[in-house]
Amino acid sequence: MTVRDLAKMLAKQFGLKGPRVIRNLERGTVYSSEDADMLLKSFSQFQEGGARITLESGEFCSINEIALKVYLYGAEEYELKHFKFNNQ
Repeated sequence: MTVRDLAKMLAKQFGLKGPRVIRNLERGTVYSSEDADMLLKSFSQFQEGGARITLESGEFCSINEIALKVYLYGAEEYELKHFKFNNQ
């Protein structure tokens, strides 16, 4: 199973819509698009078991991109905007 497969499987299990990414809570970083298609066993946190992750909305970004999430709060709901910037 890859990182991308795990994100899709978790989103399906929780009934979540839209693209999802996984954040590594040990490093505090989101897996990049370069990591997304790698097998989970390629990462030490998944080899040791007990991986600490969160599932977040958004798309996998390249390591050369910066992703921003902006929450615009209204009366009762909020709107989420995603932006990607090329870091080169």
